[in-house]
Amino acid sequence: MGQRIRKWVFGGAVVAVLGLSVSASAPAAPPSGCANAAPCNDNYLSSLELNTPGTRLNRTSTMKDVRNTSTATVQPNIFNPCGQTTCPQGPPEITNCGAVSYGKTVWYDLQPDIDGTISVRTSGFDNVITLYRYSNDPRSASYLVPDSAHRDCVHQSAFPSEQLVAPVKKGPS
Repeated sequence: MGQRIRKWVFGGAVVAVLGLSVSASAPAAPPSGCANAAPCNDNYLSSLELNTPGTRLNRTSTMKDVRNTSTATVQPNIFNPCGQTTCPQGPPEITNCGAVSYGKTVWYDLQPDIDGTISVRTSGFDNVITLYRYSNDPRSASYLVPDSAHRDCVHQSAFPSEQLVAPVKKGPS
């Protein structure tokens, strides 16, 4: 059985430059921008979709997203804000990769349309890349919980770039 949608987070500060090269590659056009002070993908539920579930990913072009993350935050409850009067209780964002801690995040979603390998590269500042698979937690009918037990993260050095290469599986139809 395929995995659910994959989600990844970048932790760090200043400017996030996302360059994706995926055997199931991301779209050539960057995700849409937003008009508020914090990055529009600062919150878990406001992650930017790199493709719509069920659509084919671009296999030739690399997606690039340049984003200022200096005003990004970390959520104590990933389901808040949810756009409703009351939000369900969710876990806090994980803010470490091994011994490295971080305090600002931005989120992206990817729905693999084939089994393959994803390569996520960042540059511009010392950062962390974490790739999550959504859990199939039956308690969260409306919201998908990141499966923190099955996450891949990378922070290889204080050099201002990182790369995470990980296998992905086609999600269920």
